[in-house]
Amino acid sequence: MTKITGYSASEAVGQHPGFLSDTDSNMDVEQNMRQTLQSQDLWQGEFYNRHKEGWACVMFVSVVQAWQRNQALYRLVVLQIGCAAF
Repeated sequence: MTKITGYSASEAVGQHPGFLSDTDSNMDVEQNMRQTLQSQDLWQGEFYNRHKEGWACVMFVSVVQAWQRNQALYRLVVLQIGCAAF
């Protein structure tokens, strides 16, 4: 986490993921993600975030829904890859 975002785990744990957000365009991406996850178990896309030092970066993100045996949603598993500066 620290290498990608500049934030330590103690700074990030408990924060809403939006605290990294760089642009309002993430709202559209998040809406698309939620709509996709209503009909599929996997979503992949890009979020525009801001590193702790202030520079903008693109995060390549995969979100997978993990289900319990009783068909209830258990967790969202999120994999973030890299932070390509732009």
